[in-house]
Amino acid sequence: TALFAQESQEEQTTDEWIKRLIIRSGNFIHGNGGQMFSHARELCGADTNRFTRLLYELAQTNDARLAGRMVRCLGTYGTAAQLPFLYSQVSNTQYGVDAVQSILEIEGITSNSVAMVDGYLSNTNMVMPMREDICLELLRRRNQTNLGSELSNCVDQCAFRFFGSDKVYSEWYDELVQPLIPGYKYSRRRLNVLQAVQQLGLTKYNDVFVTNAINELVAYPE
Repeated sequence: TALFAQESQEEQTTDEWIKRLIIRSGNFIHGNGGQMFSHARELCGADTNRFTRLLYELAQTNDARLAGRMVRCLGTYGTAAQLPFLYSQVSNTQYGVDAVQSILEIEGITSNSVAMVDGYLSNTNMVMPMREDICLELLRRRNQTNLGSELSNCVDQCAFRFFGSDKVYSEWYDELVQPLIPGYKYSRRRLNVLQAVQQLGLTKYNDVFVTNAINELVAYPE
């Protein structure tokens, strides 16, 4: 490219050159960034393992912004070989959410990935909106996968544990949850969640919603 016109043809096929393209591609919001990233992939030819290896190497940088971006990319271009690394990044407060999403993308819903999500959701060092998003993502993926009843129940139990500890559990979030869990809207499980979060000290707005929802459910025979 014109950005590196001084480099020779031979130098433009090295690992370092391709890494430079990948890094530079993240500096563009529109247009050239995507083209540059695609060109980096093309330079690896049919060797997809090479491109994945370069992403993996870049993900281990001390630059949090770059590392987070590479961790996200591994969800698309990575394989099971990168799972141990991704698991090791779940507790990273800056891009742990990216690691969780990439693990789910590569591994899908398994007993290991559900346990990993359960740990992430209970980690109070992670901001609540990201934990809420990950819980929804777990439920969505469960619904898109033909799981056995035991593993599906593990997903539900993981979600219910999280809901009951969510100090900002809101009407908006509750409405997102309902279609993801069959029968949840008028269930004893939802009542248990709402009664649990009521004890956590909700905001005035959320407390009104929770109180009204509890009163509705108590009067409704499941």
